[in-house]
Amino acid sequence: MNKISKALIFGFILILIDFITKLFFVNKYVPITDFLYISTVINTGTITGILQNWNLFFIILSLGIIGLLIYTYKKEEKLRTGLNLVIAGAIGNLTSRLIYSGVIDFIYLYPFGTFNLADIFIDLGILICIYKTIR
Repeated sequence: MNKISKALIFGFILILIDFITKLFFVNKYVPITDFLYISTVINTGTITGILQNWNLFFIILSLGIIGLLIYTYKKEEKLRTGLNLVIAGAIGNLTSRLIYSGVIDFIYLYPFGTFNLADIFIDLGILICIYKTIR
């Protein structure tokens, strides 16, 4: 199995995990601590809920960004691990937008707000890309 096949399988597993967790935590409230709990929010905007009800715009934007990331993935071998995480996260949130007309967020962490695993994949992937670019 070549590197691209392994990356596709890894990306698919991340998307699947994100999707399953979003389904599992819909309409659940699970307090963990005073600053961390599980509570579902459907976000029709972007980070921290700004630009609410711009779902169609973010669907189109996501498709363009995913295309650009795939193009970059093919060209930049050293960034592939990080890009794989970002692409999987973007596809995970795009899938939510297409099915639920918004992104399902369920992890509340004060003071950062509510997010999901796809958001974590994106953030981690960006950090890896920055690290690999600087190094």
